[in-house]
Amino acid sequence: MLAAVKGVYEKGVIKPLEPISLNGRGDAIITFFALTDTNRSFESSAGAWLNRENDKLNRMLYSRRSLVSRPEPVL
Repeated sequence: MLAAVKGVYEKGVIKPLEPISLNGRGDAIITFFALTDTNRSFESSAGAWLNRENDKLNRMLYSRRSLVSRPEPVL
């Protein structure tokens, strides 16, 4: 099984914040990711584009990409 689950480390114990469907004992690889204010801002913006008009957004993005904002390099 491969899954990523949020959890909290407290007093030497890691507690998952979401249910994990494992039968019995299982080995795991644990990566600690400390949330900073920047990480929390990014995390809170998740889903902000969910109900946007995709075609309109794509047209705007591609039109902005076609703008040249720096001089051509001299080789």
